[in-house]
Amino acid sequence: MEQELEIKLHCPPAAADTVRADMAALQASQTSLLALYFDTEDRLLDTQGVSLRLRKEGSRWVQTLKVPTRSSIRRYEHSVDIESWQGEQPHVDLARHEGSRAARQLLKRLGSRMLPTLILRSTMTVRRQSIIVQQNGEAVEIAFDEGVVRAADRTRSICEVEFEAKTEQCSLMFTLASQWQARYGLWVDPVAKRRRGELLARHLAFEPASRSVKGLPSGMRSGKTLFCAALGTSLEQVMANASELAAGSANPAHVHQLRVGLRRMRVAIWSMKATAPDFKANQVEPLVAAFRALGALRNLDAIKASVVPKLQAAGAPVAALGQAQCESLSAEQIVRSVSFQSTLLALLAYVHQSGVGRRHVKRIWRADLGRTERQLNRLHKRVTRQAETFEHLRPVDQHDIRKRLKKLRYLADFVNSMYPRSTVSQYMKQLRKAQQALGQLNDEAEALLLFEKRTAQDARAWFAVGWLAARRQTCARDCSVALRGLGGTTRFWK
Repeated sequence: MEQELEIKLHCPPAAADTVRADMAALQASQTSLLALYFDTEDRLLDTQGVSLRLRKEGSRWVQTLKVPTRSSIRRYEHSVDIESWQGEQPHVDLARHEGSRAARQLLKRLGSRMLPTLILRSTMTVRRQSIIVQQNGEAVEIAFDEGVVRAADRTRSICEVEFEAKTEQCSLMFTLASQWQARYGLWVDPVAKRRRGELLARHLAFEPASRSVKGLPSGMRSGKTLFCAALGTSLEQVMANASELAAGSANPAHVHQLRVGLRRMRVAIWSMKATAPDFKANQVEPLVAAFRALGALRNLDAIKASVVPKLQAAGAPVAALGQAQCESLSAEQIVRSVSFQSTLLALLAYVHQSGVGRRHVKRIWRADLGRTERQLNRLHKRVTRQAETFEHLRPVDQHDIRKRLKKLRYLADFVNSMYPRSTVSQYMKQLRKAQQALGQLNDEAEALLLFEKRTAQDARAWFAVGWLAARRQTCARDCSVALRGLGGTTRFWK
Protein backbone atom coordinates (compact mmCIF):
# COMPACT_ATOMS: atom_id res chain seq x y z
CA MET A 1 0.00 0.00 0.00
CA GLU A 2 1.25 3.47 -0.84
CA GLN A 3 -0.74 4.97 2.01
CA GLU A 4 0.06 4.50 5.68
CA LEU A 5 -2.81 4.42 8.18
CA GLU A 6 -1.51 4.61 11.71
CA ILE A 7 -2.70 5.70 15.16
CA LYS A 8 -0.03 6.85 17.60
CA LEU A 9 -0.69 6.91 21.35
CA HIS A 10 1.64 8.47 23.89
CA CYS A 11 2.60 6.22 26.79
CA PRO A 12 3.09 8.00 30.15
CA PRO A 13 6.17 6.95 32.16
CA ALA A 14 4.01 5.33 34.85
CA ALA A 15 2.66 2.81 32.33
CA ALA A 16 5.89 2.06 30.43
CA ASP A 17 7.03 -0.87 32.58
CA THR A 18 3.64 -2.59 32.29
CA VAL A 19 3.42 -2.10 28.51
CA ARG A 20 7.00 -3.39 28.08
CA ALA A 21 6.31 -6.49 30.15
CA ASP A 22 3.02 -7.21 28.39
CA MET A 23 4.67 -6.90 24.97
CA ALA A 24 7.35 -9.35 26.09
CA ALA A 25 4.66 -11.74 27.29
CA LEU A 26 3.10 -11.58 23.82
CA GLN A 27 6.50 -12.66 22.42
CA ALA A 28 6.99 -9.40 20.56
CA SER A 29 10.09 -9.16 18.38
CA GLN A 30 12.73 -6.58 19.34
CA THR A 31 14.56 -4.29 16.95
CA SER A 32 16.98 -1.40 17.37
CA LEU A 33 16.25 1.53 15.06
CA LEU A 34 18.37 4.53 14.11
CA ALA A 35 16.44 7.20 12.17
CA LEU A 36 17.92 10.28 10.50
CA TYR A 37 15.56 13.07 9.41
CA PHE A 38 16.52 15.46 6.63
CA ASP A 39 15.24 18.85 5.47
CA THR A 40 16.50 22.02 3.82
CA GLU A 41 18.12 24.84 5.77
CA ASP A 42 14.89 26.86 5.57
CA ARG A 43 12.73 23.82 6.59
CA LEU A 44 10.92 23.58 3.27
CA LEU A 45 9.79 19.99 3.88
CA ASP A 46 8.70 20.71 7.45
CA THR A 47 6.48 23.60 6.37
CA GLN A 48 4.67 21.12 4.10
CA GLY A 49 4.43 18.46 6.81
CA VAL A 50 6.70 16.17 4.78
CA SER A 51 9.09 13.63 6.31
CA LEU A 52 12.25 12.37 4.58
CA ARG A 53 13.99 9.69 6.61
CA LEU A 54 16.92 7.31 6.46
CA ARG A 55 16.47 4.49 8.94
CA LYS A 56 18.71 1.64 9.92
CA GLU A 57 16.55 -1.34 10.85
CA GLY A 58 18.85 -3.96 12.32
CA SER A 59 21.47 -4.31 9.57
CA ARG A 60 19.59 -2.78 6.62
CA TRP A 61 18.99 0.82 5.57
CA VAL A 62 15.62 2.09 4.35
CA GLN A 63 14.78 5.52 2.94
CA THR A 64 11.18 6.67 3.43
CA LEU A 65 9.22 9.64 2.12
CA LYS A 66 5.96 10.53 3.88
CA VAL A 67 3.56 13.22 2.66
CA PRO A 68 0.50 14.18 4.76
CA THR A 69 -3.15 14.02 3.78
CA ARG A 70 -5.98 15.99 5.40
CA SER A 71 -5.95 13.41 8.21
CA SER A 72 -3.11 13.17 10.71
CA ILE A 73 -3.39 9.36 10.83
CA ARG A 74 -3.18 8.79 7.07
CA ARG A 75 -0.13 9.59 4.95
CA TYR A 76 1.26 8.86 1.51
CA GLU A 77 4.32 6.71 2.12
CA HIS A 78 7.03 5.25 -0.10
CA SER A 79 10.01 3.24 1.20
CA VAL A 80 13.10 1.98 -0.63
CA ASP A 81 15.70 -0.50 0.60
CA ILE A 82 19.23 0.83 0.11
CA GLU A 83 22.38 -1.21 -0.30
CA SER A 84 25.24 0.22 1.75
CA TRP A 85 28.91 -0.65 1.75
CA GLN A 86 29.57 -2.80 4.83
CA GLY A 87 26.72 -1.17 6.70
CA GLU A 88 27.92 2.39 6.19
CA GLN A 89 25.35 5.18 6.21
CA PRO A 90 24.15 5.85 2.64
CA HIS A 91 23.47 9.34 1.34
CA VAL A 92 19.88 10.61 1.13
CA ASP A 93 18.43 11.00 -2.38
CA LEU A 94 14.87 12.06 -3.20
CA ALA A 95 15.25 10.59 -6.69
CA ARG A 96 14.78 7.15 -5.14
CA HIS A 97 11.07 7.94 -4.78
CA GLU A 98 10.54 9.11 -8.36
CA GLY A 99 7.24 7.91 -9.81
CA SER A 100 5.68 7.06 -6.44
CA ARG A 101 2.42 8.57 -5.28
CA ALA A 102 4.22 10.21 -2.35
CA ALA A 103 6.66 11.90 -4.75
CA ARG A 104 3.81 13.15 -6.94
CA GLN A 105 2.07 14.63 -3.92
CA LEU A 106 5.32 16.30 -2.84
CA LEU A 107 5.74 17.88 -6.29
CA LYS A 108 2.19 19.26 -6.05
CA ARG A 109 3.05 20.89 -2.74
CA LEU A 110 6.37 22.33 -3.89
CA GLY A 111 5.05 23.64 -7.21
CA SER A 112 7.82 25.32 -9.16
CA ARG A 113 10.12 25.66 -6.15
CA MET A 114 13.47 23.92 -6.42
CA LEU A 115 14.55 21.79 -3.47
CA PRO A 116 17.84 23.14 -2.03
CA THR A 117 20.51 21.00 -0.40
CA LEU A 118 19.25 18.59 2.23
CA ILE A 119 20.81 18.60 5.69
CA LEU A 120 20.42 16.42 8.76
CA ARG A 121 17.90 18.00 11.14
CA SER A 122 17.48 15.38 13.88
CA THR A 123 18.29 11.79 14.82
CA MET A 124 16.34 9.21 16.75
CA THR A 125 17.38 5.98 18.44
CA VAL A 126 14.62 3.58 19.44
CA ARG A 127 14.21 0.15 20.92
CA ARG A 128 11.07 -1.29 19.31
CA GLN A 129 8.94 -4.20 20.44
CA SER A 130 6.42 -5.20 17.78
CA ILE A 131 3.81 -7.84 17.07
CA ILE A 132 1.31 -8.52 14.29
CA VAL A 133 -2.29 -9.15 15.34
CA GLN A 134 -4.55 -10.88 12.79
CA GLN A 135 -8.29 -11.27 13.03
CA ASN A 136 -11.10 -11.79 10.50
CA GLY A 137 -8.83 -11.11 7.55
CA GLU A 138 -7.36 -7.92 9.02
CA ALA A 139 -3.78 -7.41 10.22
CA VAL A 140 -2.44 -4.71 12.53
CA GLU A 141 1.12 -4.11 13.66
CA ILE A 142 1.44 -2.94 17.27
CA ALA A 143 4.81 -1.32 18.00
CA PHE A 144 6.02 -0.06 21.38
CA ASP A 145 8.82 2.46 20.91
CA GLU A 146 11.15 3.70 23.64
CA GLY A 147 14.05 5.94 22.81
CA VAL A 148 15.50 9.39 22.39
CA VAL A 149 15.34 12.07 19.71
CA ARG A 150 18.32 14.42 19.38
CA ALA A 151 18.61 17.81 17.67
CA ALA A 152 20.73 20.93 18.21
CA ASP A 153 22.55 19.34 21.18
CA ARG A 154 19.25 18.73 22.94
CA THR A 155 17.40 15.47 23.67
CA ARG A 156 13.86 14.38 24.31
CA SER A 157 12.58 10.96 25.32
CA ILE A 158 10.11 8.97 23.23
CA CYS A 159 7.61 6.50 24.64
CA GLU A 160 4.65 5.61 22.45
CA VAL A 161 2.55 2.80 21.05
CA GLU A 162 1.74 2.73 17.34
CA PHE A 163 -1.07 0.80 15.66
CA GLU A 164 -0.64 0.44 11.88
CA ALA A 165 -3.20 -1.20 9.60
CA LYS A 166 -1.51 -3.69 7.27
CA THR A 167 -4.69 -4.39 5.29
CA GLU A 168 -7.25 -2.19 3.54
CA GLN A 169 -9.79 -2.86 6.30
CA CYS A 170 -8.94 -0.94 9.46
CA SER A 171 -11.65 -1.63 12.05
CA LEU A 172 -9.30 -3.91 14.02
CA MET A 173 -6.74 -1.09 14.29
CA PHE A 174 -9.29 1.20 15.96
CA THR A 175 -10.53 -1.59 18.23
CA LEU A 176 -7.03 -2.45 19.45
CA ALA A 177 -6.07 1.21 19.94
CA SER A 178 -9.19 1.79 22.03
CA GLN A 179 -8.51 -1.31 24.17
CA TRP A 180 -4.89 -0.36 24.81
CA GLN A 181 -5.78 3.26 25.53
CA ALA A 182 -8.22 2.25 28.25
CA ARG A 183 -5.93 -0.43 29.69
CA TYR A 184 -2.77 1.66 30.04
CA GLY A 185 -4.01 5.27 30.21
CA LEU A 186 -2.51 6.24 26.83
CA TRP A 187 -3.56 9.31 24.87
CA VAL A 188 -3.80 10.19 21.19
CA ASP A 189 -0.68 11.98 19.98
CA PRO A 190 -0.83 13.00 16.30
CA VAL A 191 2.62 14.68 16.34
CA ALA A 192 5.12 12.65 14.29
CA LYS A 193 8.57 11.77 15.61
CA ARG A 194 10.05 13.83 12.82
CA ARG A 195 8.11 16.84 14.03
CA ARG A 196 9.22 16.30 17.63
CA GLY A 197 12.81 16.43 16.41
CA GLU A 198 12.14 19.64 14.49
CA LEU A 199 10.61 21.29 17.56
CA LEU A 200 13.66 20.24 19.54
CA ALA A 201 15.97 21.77 16.93
CA ARG A 202 14.07 25.05 17.29
CA HIS A 203 14.18 24.91 21.10
CA LEU A 204 10.40 24.49 21.40
CA ALA A 205 8.75 22.22 23.95
CA PHE A 206 5.31 22.10 22.34
CA GLU A 207 3.55 22.59 19.03
CA PRO A 208 1.86 25.97 18.53
CA ALA A 209 -1.89 25.96 19.11
CA SER A 210 -3.65 24.38 16.13
CA ARG A 211 -6.26 26.58 14.49
CA SER A 212 -9.27 25.44 12.48
CA VAL A 213 -9.14 24.63 8.78
CA LYS A 214 -10.93 27.31 6.78
CA GLY A 215 -13.41 25.73 4.41
CA LEU A 216 -13.73 22.16 3.17
CA PRO A 217 -12.99 20.55 -0.20
CA SER A 218 -15.47 21.76 -2.81
CA GLY A 219 -15.88 18.33 -4.48
CA MET A 220 -18.31 16.88 -1.93
CA ARG A 221 -20.58 14.18 -3.34
CA SER A 222 -23.22 14.05 -0.62
CA GLY A 223 -24.26 15.58 2.65
CA LYS A 224 -22.65 12.69 4.50
CA THR A 225 -19.25 13.35 2.94
CA LEU A 226 -19.60 16.99 3.97
CA PHE A 227 -20.56 15.91 7.50
CA CYS A 228 -17.58 13.53 7.75
CA ALA A 229 -15.24 16.21 6.42
CA ALA A 230 -16.54 18.81 8.89
CA LEU A 231 -16.36 16.30 11.73
CA GLY A 232 -12.88 15.21 10.64
CA THR A 233 -11.35 18.70 10.44
CA SER A 234 -12.82 19.59 13.83
CA LEU A 235 -11.45 16.36 15.26
CA GLU A 236 -7.97 17.13 13.90
CA GLN A 237 -8.01 20.49 15.68
CA VAL A 238 -9.20 18.87 18.90
CA MET A 239 -6.57 16.11 18.84
CA ALA A 240 -3.70 18.47 18.03
CA ASN A 241 -4.42 20.79 20.96
CA ALA A 242 -5.48 18.05 23.39
CA SER A 243 -2.22 16.14 22.87
CA GLU A 244 -0.15 19.20 23.84
CA LEU A 245 -2.27 19.79 26.95
CA ALA A 246 -1.97 16.10 27.88
CA ALA A 247 1.81 16.43 27.56
CA GLY A 248 1.82 19.31 30.05
CA SER A 249 1.44 22.49 28.00
CA ALA A 250 0.30 25.51 30.03
CA ASN A 251 -0.36 27.62 26.93
CA PRO A 252 -3.85 29.20 27.18
CA ALA A 253 -4.05 29.14 23.37
CA HIS A 254 -4.15 25.32 23.45
CA VAL A 255 -7.19 25.44 25.76
CA HIS A 256 -8.91 28.07 23.63
CA GLN A 257 -8.31 26.31 20.31
CA LEU A 258 -9.33 22.96 21.80
CA ARG A 259 -12.66 24.50 22.79
CA VAL A 260 -13.01 26.06 19.33
CA GLY A 261 -12.52 22.61 17.80
CA LEU A 262 -15.06 21.06 20.15
CA ARG A 263 -17.60 23.79 19.39
CA ARG A 264 -17.07 23.36 15.63
CA MET A 265 -17.63 19.64 16.10
CA ARG A 266 -20.90 20.27 17.93
CA VAL A 267 -22.05 22.65 15.18
CA ALA A 268 -21.26 20.02 12.53
CA ILE A 269 -23.29 17.44 14.43
CA TRP A 270 -26.17 19.85 15.10
CA SER A 271 -26.42 21.02 11.51
CA MET A 272 -25.57 17.91 9.47
CA LYS A 273 -26.35 14.79 11.50
CA ALA A 274 -29.56 14.26 9.48
CA THR A 275 -27.35 13.34 6.52
CA ALA A 276 -25.71 10.55 8.54
CA PRO A 277 -28.46 8.51 10.28
CA ASP A 278 -25.88 5.95 11.45
CA PHE A 279 -24.11 8.56 13.58
CA LYS A 280 -25.04 8.49 17.28
CA ALA A 281 -24.90 12.06 18.57
CA ASN A 282 -24.89 10.97 22.21
CA GLN A 283 -21.45 9.37 21.81
CA VAL A 284 -19.84 12.82 22.02
CA GLU A 285 -21.19 13.54 25.52
CA PRO A 286 -17.71 13.12 27.13
CA LEU A 287 -16.41 15.82 24.78
CA VAL A 288 -19.32 18.11 25.66
CA ALA A 289 -18.52 17.63 29.36
CA ALA A 290 -14.87 18.43 28.67
CA PHE A 291 -15.90 21.55 26.73
CA ARG A 292 -17.82 22.81 29.74
CA ALA A 293 -15.06 21.94 32.20
CA LEU A 294 -12.50 23.73 30.06
CA GLY A 295 -14.77 26.79 29.89
CA ALA A 296 -13.79 27.91 33.38
CA LEU A 297 -10.11 27.70 32.45
CA ARG A 298 -10.66 29.56 29.19
CA ASN A 299 -12.63 32.35 30.90
CA LEU A 300 -9.88 32.82 33.47
CA ASP A 301 -7.20 32.94 30.77
CA ALA A 302 -9.23 35.47 28.77
CA ILE A 303 -9.73 37.69 31.79
CA LYS A 304 -6.01 37.68 32.57
CA ALA A 305 -5.09 38.41 28.95
CA SER A 306 -7.67 40.97 27.88
CA VAL A 307 -9.38 42.46 30.94
CA VAL A 308 -6.74 42.70 33.68
CA PRO A 309 -4.34 44.84 31.56
CA LYS A 310 -7.16 47.34 30.95
CA LEU A 311 -7.94 47.45 34.66
CA GLN A 312 -4.28 48.05 35.44
CA ALA A 313 -4.17 50.88 32.89
CA ALA A 314 -7.24 52.38 34.56
CA GLY A 315 -5.46 52.38 37.93
CA ALA A 316 -7.04 49.38 39.62
CA PRO A 317 -5.23 48.39 42.84
CA VAL A 318 -2.81 45.59 41.92
CA ALA A 319 -3.53 43.71 45.14
CA ALA A 320 -7.19 43.53 44.19
CA LEU A 321 -6.35 41.83 40.89
CA GLY A 322 -4.37 39.07 42.61
CA GLN A 323 -3.73 35.67 41.10
CA ALA A 324 -7.12 34.24 40.28
CA GLN A 325 -7.34 30.47 40.52
CA CYS A 326 -9.66 27.97 38.88
CA GLU A 327 -11.26 25.32 41.09
CA SER A 328 -12.00 22.87 38.28
CA LEU A 329 -9.77 20.03 37.08
CA SER A 330 -6.64 20.96 35.16
CA ALA A 331 -6.70 20.80 31.37
CA GLU A 332 -4.18 17.96 31.54
CA GLN A 333 -6.50 15.87 33.72
CA ILE A 334 -9.52 16.59 31.53
CA VAL A 335 -7.95 15.54 28.23
CA ARG A 336 -6.11 12.52 29.65
CA SER A 337 -9.33 10.96 30.96
CA VAL A 338 -10.32 7.59 29.54
CA SER A 339 -13.76 8.87 28.51
CA PHE A 340 -12.29 11.80 26.56
CA GLN A 341 -9.65 9.72 24.78
CA SER A 342 -11.94 6.80 23.98
CA THR A 343 -14.42 9.23 22.41
CA LEU A 344 -11.68 10.67 20.19
CA LEU A 345 -10.83 7.17 18.97
CA ALA A 346 -14.50 6.33 18.37
CA LEU A 347 -14.94 9.47 16.27
CA LEU A 348 -11.72 8.74 14.36
CA ALA A 349 -13.05 5.29 13.56
CA TYR A 350 -16.37 6.70 12.34
CA VAL A 351 -14.78 9.34 10.09
CA HIS A 352 -12.34 6.89 8.50
CA GLN A 353 -14.69 3.94 8.13
CA SER A 354 -17.88 5.65 6.93
CA GLY A 355 -18.52 4.75 3.34
CA VAL A 356 -20.73 7.06 1.27
CA GLY A 357 -22.79 5.72 -1.59
CA ARG A 358 -22.65 7.44 -4.98
CA ARG A 359 -26.22 6.79 -6.17
CA HIS A 360 -28.32 9.89 -6.83
CA VAL A 361 -25.55 12.06 -5.44
CA LYS A 362 -26.63 15.22 -7.27
CA ARG A 363 -30.14 15.06 -5.86
CA ILE A 364 -28.87 14.25 -2.35
CA TRP A 365 -26.25 16.97 -2.38
CA ARG A 366 -28.64 19.66 -3.60
CA ALA A 367 -31.10 18.73 -0.87
CA ASP A 368 -28.41 18.72 1.80
CA LEU A 369 -26.94 22.04 0.65
CA GLY A 370 -30.41 23.54 0.60
CA ARG A 371 -30.94 22.37 4.19
CA THR A 372 -27.66 24.00 5.25
CA GLU A 373 -28.60 27.26 3.51
CA ARG A 374 -31.92 27.33 5.37
CA GLN A 375 -30.05 26.85 8.65
CA LEU A 376 -27.70 29.71 7.75
CA ASN A 377 -30.66 31.95 6.96
CA ARG A 378 -32.39 31.17 10.25
CA LEU A 379 -29.23 31.82 12.25
CA HIS A 380 -28.47 35.05 10.36
CA LYS A 381 -31.98 36.40 10.98
CA ARG A 382 -32.03 35.42 14.66
CA VAL A 383 -28.63 37.01 15.26
CA THR A 384 -29.32 40.29 13.47
CA ARG A 385 -33.00 40.98 14.15
CA GLN A 386 -32.25 42.24 17.68
CA ALA A 387 -29.26 44.35 16.66
CA GLU A 388 -31.09 47.61 17.35
CA THR A 389 -32.18 46.57 20.84
CA PHE A 390 -29.14 44.47 21.78
CA GLU A 391 -27.81 46.87 24.42
CA HIS A 392 -31.16 46.78 26.26
CA LEU A 393 -31.44 42.97 26.39
CA ARG A 394 -30.85 40.92 29.53
CA PRO A 395 -27.30 39.53 29.82
CA VAL A 396 -28.61 35.98 29.38
CA ASP A 397 -30.30 36.94 26.09
CA GLN A 398 -27.16 38.71 24.90
CA HIS A 399 -25.19 35.55 25.66
CA ASP A 400 -27.68 33.45 23.66
CA ILE A 401 -27.12 35.70 20.65
CA ARG A 402 -23.37 35.18 21.05
CA LYS A 403 -23.81 31.40 21.01
CA ARG A 404 -25.97 31.56 17.89
CA LEU A 405 -23.40 33.86 16.27
CA LYS A 406 -20.73 31.21 16.84
CA LYS A 407 -22.96 28.59 15.26
CA LEU A 408 -23.39 30.87 12.26
CA ARG A 409 -19.63 31.47 12.04
CA TYR A 410 -18.62 27.81 12.12
CA LEU A 411 -21.39 26.59 9.81
CA ALA A 412 -20.41 29.32 7.33
CA ASP A 413 -16.77 28.23 7.71
CA PHE A 414 -17.70 24.67 6.78
CA VAL A 415 -19.50 25.46 3.52
CA ASN A 416 -18.05 28.74 2.25
CA SER A 417 -15.65 26.95 -0.10
CA MET A 418 -18.74 25.90 -2.11
CA TYR A 419 -19.37 29.53 -3.10
CA PRO A 420 -17.45 32.20 -5.07
CA ARG A 421 -14.70 33.68 -2.92
CA SER A 422 -15.63 37.24 -3.83
CA THR A 423 -19.06 36.87 -2.24
CA VAL A 424 -17.71 35.12 0.85
CA SER A 425 -14.91 37.38 2.10
CA GLN A 426 -16.92 40.49 3.01
CA TYR A 427 -19.57 38.53 4.90
CA MET A 428 -17.00 36.51 6.84
CA LYS A 429 -15.06 39.67 7.69
CA GLN A 430 -18.15 41.31 9.19
CA LEU A 431 -19.08 38.07 10.96
CA ARG A 432 -15.67 37.95 12.65
CA LYS A 433 -16.05 41.59 13.76
CA ALA A 434 -19.38 40.80 15.40
CA GLN A 435 -17.94 37.74 17.12
CA GLN A 436 -15.00 39.76 18.48
CA ALA A 437 -17.33 42.45 19.87
CA LEU A 438 -19.59 39.92 21.60
CA GLY A 439 -16.54 38.02 22.84
CA GLN A 440 -15.20 41.16 24.53
CA LEU A 441 -18.58 41.73 26.17
CA ASN A 442 -18.56 38.15 27.46
CA ASP A 443 -15.01 38.39 28.83
CA GLU A 444 -15.84 41.54 30.77
CA ALA A 445 -19.08 40.01 32.06
CA GLU A 446 -17.14 37.00 33.38
CA ALA A 447 -14.56 39.33 34.92
CA LEU A 448 -17.32 41.29 36.65
CA LEU A 449 -18.64 38.10 38.26
CA LEU A 450 -15.13 37.14 39.35
CA PHE A 451 -14.37 40.48 41.01
CA GLU A 452 -17.80 40.64 42.65
CA LYS A 453 -16.89 37.38 44.42
CA ARG A 454 -13.50 38.82 45.36
CA THR A 455 -15.02 41.80 47.22
CA ALA A 456 -15.78 39.53 50.19
CA GLN A 457 -12.03 38.97 50.71
CA ASP A 458 -10.63 42.25 49.36
CA ALA A 459 -12.61 45.50 49.35
CA ARG A 460 -10.23 46.94 46.75
CA ALA A 461 -11.88 44.65 44.20
CA TRP A 462 -14.78 47.13 44.19
CA PHE A 463 -12.70 49.33 41.88
CA ALA A 464 -12.77 46.60 39.22
CA VAL A 465 -16.47 45.97 39.82
CA GLY A 466 -17.33 49.63 39.32
CA TRP A 467 -15.12 50.05 36.26
CA LEU A 468 -16.47 46.93 34.55
CA ALA A 469 -20.10 47.78 35.35
CA ALA A 470 -19.62 51.26 33.86
CA ARG A 471 -18.18 49.78 30.66
CA ARG A 472 -20.94 47.25 30.07
CA GLN A 473 -23.24 49.67 28.24
CA THR A 474 -20.41 50.83 25.97
CA CYS A 475 -19.45 47.23 25.10
CA ALA A 476 -23.10 46.37 24.42
CA ARG A 477 -23.38 49.37 22.10
CA ASP A 478 -20.29 48.19 20.19
CA CYS A 479 -21.97 44.79 19.78
CA SER A 480 -25.12 46.45 18.47
CA VAL A 481 -23.11 48.34 15.85
CA ALA A 482 -21.29 45.17 14.76
CA LEU A 483 -24.54 43.20 14.47
CA ARG A 484 -26.16 45.97 12.43
CA GLY A 485 -23.16 45.83 10.13
CA LEU A 486 -23.61 42.09 9.73
CA GLY A 487 -27.30 42.51 9.00
CA GLY A 488 -26.50 44.96 6.21
CA THR A 489 -23.90 42.68 4.57
CA THR A 490 -24.87 40.59 1.54
CA ARG A 491 -25.08 36.91 2.37
CA PHE A 492 -22.93 34.64 0.19
CA TRP A 493 -25.53 31.84 0.03
CA LYS A 494 -29.00 31.88 -1.51
